[in-house]
Amino acid sequence: MRGRRPPPSPKIKEKKMNKIRKFKTGATRDTDENKLDYEGFLSPLVLERYAEYMHENRIQPDGKLRSSDNWQKGIPKDAYIKSLFRHFMDLWKEHRGLPSREGIEDALCGIIFNSMGYLYEELRNPKNQGKDDIASCPSIFTPDESTTFSPYTTTIDSPHSTTTYDSSKFTTTNDPSKFTTTNISNEKTN
Repeated sequence: MRGRRPPPSPKIKEKKMNKIRKFKTGATRDTDENKLDYEGFLSPLVLERYAEYMHENRIQPDGKLRSSDNWQKGIPKDAYIKSLFRHFMDLWKEHRGLPSREGIEDALCGIIFNSMGYLYEELRNPKNQGKDDIASCPSIFTPDESTTFSPYTTTIDSPHSTTTYDSSKFTTTNDPSKFTTTNISNEKTN
């Protein structure tokens, strides 16, 4: 895998097993050399703020709460990179003393999220590195001819218009050239 170190050779493992730490209490453990130090690499302050950011963004436009691991179902890398750039622009503005859409903490959390999501897609699909092939993600829902949906209608009111989405007019297809917007009606209000 590009960018990842190969596992240690058996000779290195043998050497590690011979080293032992002895504590003042008399307890012993193998050495922690060459082991990942999550406690040192991560900050509880940063992780807590990131979790707060993620929780704040779990509420969907329909008011429902999405699961915390929803992003692990698969999001195209193009979506991650575009969002990453928007958050980076906010960070850059804040760094230069300019106002941004969201403030510096949310910008940084957005960068962490999009970076983590992009890396997640890279790690789970190593053969597709550098490509955006979300179709290769096994957990992605792709409707087929046997897929059925229960119809629903959603109306969104704003000061300038009312938009109604009628799901009974949706058609399922895996061909983006066949997507339509005939399920949306828009009425102007005074």
